Amino acid sequence: MAYYDLTVTLDRPFLDTVAEYASSFDTSGLYIEDLSEIEDILGYSSNYDYIDESLIDSDKATAVIHIYPSDKDDADRMKEDLQRFCSEKSIPARVLLEEKEEEKWEESWQERYEKVVAGKFEVLPYWEEYSGQGLIPLRIDTSEAYGSGQSINTQLCLEAVSEIDLTGMKVLDMGTGTGILGIAALLSGAESVLGLDIDPFSIENSKENADNNGVGDRFDAVMRTSRTTDRLSTDFDAVFAHITADVIIDDGELYHSLLKEGGVFLGGGIISERKEEVTAELEKIGFRDFKYYECAEWVTLVCRRGEG
Repeated sequence: MAYYDLTVTLDRPFLDTVAEYASSFDTSGLYIEDLSEIEDILGYSSNYDYIDESLIDSDKATAVIHIYPSDKDDADRMKEDLQRFCSEKSIPARVLLEEKEEEKWEESWQERYEKVVAGKFEVLPYWEEYSGQGLIPLRIDTSEAYGSGQSINTQLCLEAVSEIDLTGMKVLDMGTGTGILGIAALLSGAESVLGLDIDPFSIENSKENADNNGVGDRFDAVMRTSRTTDRLSTDFDAVFAHITADVIIDDGELYHSLLKEGGVFLGGGIISERKEEVTAELEKIGFRDFKYYECAEWVTLVCRRGEG
Protein backbone atom coordinates (compact mmCIF):
# COMPACT_ATOMS: atom_id res chain seq x y z
CA MET A 1 0.00 0.00 0.00
CA ALA A 2 1.40 3.39 -1.02
CA TYR A 3 1.48 6.57 1.01
CA TYR A 4 2.73 10.10 0.33
CA ASP A 5 5.56 11.81 2.19
CA LEU A 6 5.66 15.55 1.56
CA THR A 7 8.84 17.05 3.02
CA VAL A 8 10.02 20.60 3.54
CA THR A 9 13.74 20.97 4.24
CA LEU A 10 14.67 24.39 5.54
CA ASP A 11 16.94 26.32 7.89
CA ARG A 12 15.88 26.08 11.52
CA PRO A 13 15.04 29.81 11.99
CA PHE A 14 12.13 29.34 9.56
CA LEU A 15 10.90 26.07 11.08
CA ASP A 16 8.13 27.44 13.32
CA THR A 17 6.67 29.67 10.61
CA VAL A 18 6.36 26.90 8.04
CA ALA A 19 5.33 24.25 10.57
CA GLU A 20 2.49 26.46 11.78
CA TYR A 21 1.27 26.92 8.22
CA ALA A 22 1.58 23.19 7.43
CA SER A 23 -0.37 22.28 10.57
CA SER A 24 -3.45 23.93 9.04
CA PHE A 25 -3.58 21.24 6.34
CA ASP A 26 -6.03 18.38 6.63
CA THR A 27 -3.53 15.49 6.70
CA SER A 28 -3.14 12.05 8.19
CA GLY A 29 -0.09 13.20 10.12
CA LEU A 30 2.76 15.68 10.50
CA TYR A 31 6.23 15.01 11.89
CA ILE A 32 9.15 17.40 12.48
CA GLU A 33 12.68 16.05 12.19
CA ASP A 34 14.85 18.44 14.22
CA LEU A 35 18.07 17.15 15.77
CA SER A 36 19.39 20.51 16.95
CA GLU A 37 18.92 19.66 20.63
CA ILE A 38 20.34 16.13 20.58
CA GLU A 39 23.63 17.11 22.23
CA ASP A 40 21.83 19.05 24.98
CA ILE A 41 19.59 16.06 25.62
CA LEU A 42 22.55 13.70 25.80
CA GLY A 43 24.25 16.15 28.13
CA TYR A 44 21.61 15.53 30.79
CA SER A 45 23.04 12.04 31.33
CA SER A 46 26.16 10.14 30.34
CA ASN A 47 24.36 6.83 30.70
CA TYR A 48 22.93 6.30 27.23
CA ASP A 49 23.68 2.77 26.03
CA TYR A 50 21.96 3.02 22.66
CA ILE A 51 23.07 6.03 20.63
CA ASP A 52 23.23 6.14 16.86
CA GLU A 53 26.41 8.11 16.13
CA SER A 54 24.86 9.40 12.91
CA LEU A 55 22.43 11.44 15.01
CA ILE A 56 25.28 13.25 16.73
CA ASP A 57 27.08 13.89 13.44
CA SER A 58 23.97 15.03 11.55
CA ASP A 59 23.40 18.53 10.18
CA LYS A 60 21.70 20.45 12.98
CA ALA A 61 21.35 23.74 11.10
CA THR A 62 18.42 22.42 9.09
CA ALA A 63 15.16 20.72 9.92
CA VAL A 64 12.69 18.65 7.94
CA ILE A 65 8.91 18.81 8.16
CA HIS A 66 7.20 15.58 7.07
CA ILE A 67 3.57 15.91 6.02
CA TYR A 68 1.45 12.89 5.16
CA PRO A 69 -1.41 13.76 2.78
CA SER A 70 -4.34 11.40 2.49
CA ASP A 71 -4.24 11.00 -1.30
CA LYS A 72 -2.42 12.11 -4.46
CA ASP A 73 -4.68 15.09 -5.20
CA ASP A 74 -4.20 16.45 -1.66
CA ALA A 75 -0.47 15.81 -1.91
CA ASP A 76 -0.10 17.80 -5.15
CA ARG A 77 -2.20 20.65 -3.81
CA MET A 78 -0.27 20.85 -0.51
CA LYS A 79 3.04 20.84 -2.34
CA GLU A 80 1.98 23.79 -4.48
CA ASP A 81 0.63 25.66 -1.44
CA LEU A 82 3.87 25.15 0.48
CA GLN A 83 6.02 26.28 -2.43
CA ARG A 84 3.90 29.38 -2.87
CA PHE A 85 3.91 30.16 0.88
CA CYS A 86 7.70 29.83 1.16
CA SER A 87 8.22 31.98 -1.95
CA GLU A 88 5.91 34.72 -0.65
CA LYS A 89 7.71 34.70 2.73
CA SER A 90 11.16 34.58 1.07
CA ILE A 91 11.94 31.38 2.92
CA PRO A 92 14.54 29.19 1.18
CA ALA A 93 13.16 25.68 1.32
CA ARG A 94 13.22 22.45 -0.65
CA VAL A 95 9.76 20.94 -1.02
CA LEU A 96 9.71 17.32 -2.15
CA LEU A 97 6.84 14.88 -2.65
CA GLU A 98 7.56 11.14 -2.65
CA GLU A 99 5.27 8.18 -3.07
CA LYS A 100 6.44 5.37 -0.84
CA GLU A 101 5.44 1.78 -0.44
CA GLU A 102 4.29 0.94 3.04
CA GLU A 103 6.18 -2.03 4.40
CA LYS A 104 4.01 -4.95 5.42
CA TRP A 105 5.55 -5.49 8.82
CA GLU A 106 4.38 -9.03 9.34
CA GLU A 107 5.79 -10.22 6.02
CA SER A 108 9.10 -8.36 6.38
CA TRP A 109 9.51 -9.65 9.93
CA GLN A 110 8.95 -13.20 8.76
CA GLU A 111 11.61 -12.78 6.08
CA ARG A 112 14.15 -11.68 8.71
CA TYR A 113 13.20 -14.26 11.35
CA GLU A 114 15.33 -17.39 11.28
CA LYS A 115 15.80 -20.29 13.65
CA VAL A 116 18.24 -19.53 16.46
CA VAL A 117 20.01 -21.93 18.79
CA ALA A 118 20.75 -20.40 22.19
CA GLY A 119 21.75 -22.60 25.08
CA LYS A 120 19.47 -25.62 25.14
CA PHE A 121 16.74 -23.87 23.13
CA GLU A 122 15.88 -23.77 19.47
CA VAL A 123 13.98 -20.52 19.01
CA LEU A 124 11.78 -20.62 15.95
CA PRO A 125 8.66 -18.97 14.52
CA TYR A 126 5.38 -20.84 14.34
CA TRP A 127 5.73 -21.59 10.62
CA GLU A 128 9.12 -23.35 10.92
CA GLU A 129 9.65 -27.05 11.55
CA TYR A 130 11.47 -28.09 14.72
CA SER A 131 14.80 -29.72 13.87
CA GLY A 132 14.39 -32.44 16.51
CA GLN A 133 18.07 -32.30 17.43
CA GLY A 134 17.67 -32.67 21.17
CA LEU A 135 16.99 -28.99 21.81
CA ILE A 136 13.89 -27.56 23.47
CA PRO A 137 11.66 -25.92 20.82
CA LEU A 138 10.69 -22.40 21.83
CA ARG A 139 8.15 -20.87 19.44
CA ILE A 140 7.89 -17.09 19.50
CA ASP A 141 5.49 -15.01 17.44
CA THR A 142 6.12 -11.27 17.59
CA SER A 143 5.27 -8.20 15.57
CA GLU A 144 5.70 -5.42 18.09
CA ALA A 145 6.87 -6.81 21.43
CA TYR A 146 10.57 -7.20 22.10
CA GLY A 147 12.27 -10.60 22.24
CA SER A 148 12.17 -12.79 19.14
CA GLY A 149 15.48 -14.45 19.98
CA GLN A 150 17.29 -12.82 17.06
CA SER A 151 19.33 -10.38 19.17
CA ILE A 152 22.60 -11.22 20.93
CA ASN A 153 21.09 -9.89 24.16
CA THR A 154 18.22 -12.37 24.17
CA GLN A 155 20.50 -15.24 23.15
CA LEU A 156 22.82 -14.52 26.08
CA CYS A 157 19.84 -14.53 28.43
CA LEU A 158 18.66 -17.87 27.03
CA GLU A 159 22.14 -19.31 27.54
CA ALA A 160 21.97 -18.19 31.15
CA VAL A 161 18.47 -19.64 31.63
CA SER A 162 19.75 -22.92 30.20
CA GLU A 163 22.29 -23.24 33.02
CA ILE A 164 20.04 -22.33 35.93
CA ASP A 165 18.21 -25.14 37.72
CA LEU A 166 14.71 -23.66 37.65
CA THR A 167 12.86 -26.79 38.71
CA GLY A 168 9.81 -25.88 40.77
CA MET A 169 10.73 -22.19 40.89
CA LYS A 170 8.42 -19.22 41.02
CA VAL A 171 9.79 -16.65 38.53
CA LEU A 172 9.17 -12.94 37.99
CA ASP A 173 9.99 -11.70 34.48
CA MET A 174 10.39 -7.91 34.48
CA GLY A 175 10.01 -6.36 31.03
CA THR A 176 8.67 -9.62 29.68
CA GLY A 177 8.20 -8.47 26.06
CA THR A 178 7.21 -11.55 24.07
CA GLY A 179 7.55 -13.63 27.22
CA ILE A 180 10.50 -15.50 25.74
CA LEU A 181 12.56 -15.77 28.94
CA GLY A 182 9.61 -16.63 31.14
CA ILE A 183 8.44 -19.27 28.70
CA ALA A 184 11.97 -20.67 28.54
CA ALA A 185 11.92 -20.92 32.33
CA LEU A 186 8.65 -22.85 32.28
CA LEU A 187 9.98 -25.20 29.59
CA SER A 188 12.96 -25.72 31.92
CA GLY A 189 10.78 -26.84 34.81
CA ALA A 190 9.78 -23.62 36.59
CA GLU A 191 6.49 -23.87 38.46
CA SER A 192 5.07 -20.48 37.47
CA VAL A 193 6.01 -17.19 35.82
CA LEU A 194 4.58 -13.72 36.24
CA GLY A 195 5.56 -11.28 33.49
CA LEU A 196 5.45 -7.50 33.89
CA ASP A 197 5.72 -4.93 31.12
CA ILE A 198 4.81 -1.31 30.43
CA ASP A 199 3.63 -2.13 26.91
CA PRO A 200 0.03 -3.42 26.66
CA PHE A 201 0.82 -5.29 23.44
CA SER A 202 3.50 -7.26 25.28
CA ILE A 203 0.95 -8.46 27.82
CA GLU A 204 -1.27 -9.90 25.10
CA ASN A 205 1.59 -11.22 22.97
CA SER A 206 3.40 -12.94 25.84
CA LYS A 207 0.25 -14.78 26.90
CA GLU A 208 -0.37 -15.96 23.35
CA ASN A 209 3.21 -17.21 23.10
CA ALA A 210 2.88 -19.04 26.40
CA ASP A 211 -0.27 -20.76 25.13
CA ASN A 212 1.46 -21.69 21.86
CA ASN A 213 4.26 -23.34 23.84
CA GLY A 214 1.84 -25.30 26.02
CA VAL A 215 2.65 -23.44 29.25
CA GLY A 216 -0.16 -20.88 29.29
CA ASP A 217 -1.68 -22.40 32.44
CA ARG A 218 1.47 -21.48 34.38
CA PHE A 219 2.17 -18.08 32.80
CA ASP A 220 0.51 -14.76 33.59
CA ALA A 221 1.37 -11.21 32.55
CA VAL A 222 0.17 -7.83 33.81
CA MET A 223 0.99 -4.19 33.21
CA ARG A 224 3.79 -2.85 35.34
CA THR A 225 2.58 0.07 37.46
CA SER A 226 3.49 1.28 40.92
CA ARG A 227 0.34 -0.43 42.08
CA THR A 228 1.25 -3.84 40.68
CA THR A 229 4.85 -3.71 41.94
CA ASP A 230 3.66 -2.67 45.41
CA ARG A 231 1.39 -5.71 45.53
CA LEU A 232 3.93 -8.28 44.40
CA SER A 233 4.77 -11.08 46.79
CA THR A 234 8.29 -11.20 48.18
CA ASP A 235 9.00 -14.88 47.76
CA PHE A 236 10.14 -15.27 44.15
CA ASP A 237 12.83 -17.86 43.55
CA ALA A 238 14.13 -16.00 40.49
CA VAL A 239 13.79 -12.55 38.96
CA PHE A 240 14.65 -11.86 35.32
CA ALA A 241 15.25 -8.32 34.07
CA HIS A 242 16.29 -8.18 30.43
CA ILE A 243 16.10 -4.41 30.17
CA THR A 244 19.02 -1.92 30.33
CA ALA A 245 21.86 -1.12 32.72
CA ASP A 246 20.16 2.01 34.05
CA VAL A 247 16.89 0.24 34.83
CA ILE A 248 18.69 -2.66 36.51
CA ILE A 249 20.60 -0.23 38.72
CA ASP A 250 17.49 1.83 39.53
CA ASP A 251 15.38 -1.24 40.29
CA GLY A 252 18.08 -3.25 42.05
CA GLU A 253 16.62 -2.83 45.53
CA LEU A 254 13.19 -3.85 44.22
CA TYR A 255 14.60 -7.06 42.73
CA HIS A 256 16.40 -7.78 46.01
CA SER A 257 13.24 -7.26 48.06
CA LEU A 258 11.18 -9.59 45.85
CA LEU A 259 13.63 -12.50 46.00
CA LYS A 260 13.92 -15.19 48.60
CA GLU A 261 17.28 -15.43 50.31
CA GLY A 262 19.55 -17.21 47.85
CA GLY A 263 17.19 -16.41 45.00
CA VAL A 264 18.52 -15.99 41.47
CA PHE A 265 18.70 -12.69 39.62
CA LEU A 266 19.31 -12.54 35.85
CA GLY A 267 20.07 -9.15 34.30
CA GLY A 268 20.38 -8.67 30.55
CA GLY A 269 20.74 -5.84 28.05
CA ILE A 270 23.92 -4.52 29.72
CA ILE A 271 26.50 -2.91 27.48
CA SER A 272 30.00 -4.28 28.19
CA GLU A 273 31.53 -1.02 29.35
CA ARG A 274 28.96 -0.85 32.16
CA LYS A 275 29.47 -4.40 33.42
CA GLU A 276 31.60 -3.36 36.41
CA GLU A 277 29.30 -0.47 37.30
CA VAL A 278 26.20 -2.68 37.37
CA THR A 279 28.02 -5.37 39.34
CA ALA A 280 29.23 -2.86 41.93
CA GLU A 281 25.74 -1.42 42.42
CA LEU A 282 24.18 -4.86 42.82
CA GLU A 283 26.89 -5.89 45.28
CA LYS A 284 26.07 -2.85 47.43
CA ILE A 285 22.47 -4.02 47.64
CA GLY A 286 23.47 -7.54 48.68
CA PHE A 287 23.82 -9.67 45.53
CA ARG A 288 26.62 -12.24 45.40
CA ASP A 289 28.16 -15.00 43.27
CA PHE A 290 28.24 -13.25 39.90
CA LYS A 291 28.53 -15.13 36.63
CA TYR A 292 28.71 -13.46 33.22
CA TYR A 293 27.67 -14.37 29.69
CA GLU A 294 29.34 -12.12 27.14
CA CYS A 295 29.34 -11.65 23.39
CA ALA A 296 30.36 -8.69 21.23
CA GLU A 297 29.56 -5.58 23.30
CA TRP A 298 26.87 -7.14 25.48
CA VAL A 299 26.71 -8.82 28.88
CA THR A 300 24.12 -10.85 30.75
CA LEU A 301 24.82 -11.50 34.42
CA VAL A 302 23.45 -14.03 36.90
CA CYS A 303 23.84 -13.65 40.65
CA ARG A 304 22.11 -14.55 43.91
CA ARG A 305 20.58 -12.62 46.76
CA GLY A 306 22.85 -12.83 49.78
CA GLU A 307 21.77 -13.24 53.37
CA GLY A 308 19.70 -10.56 55.05
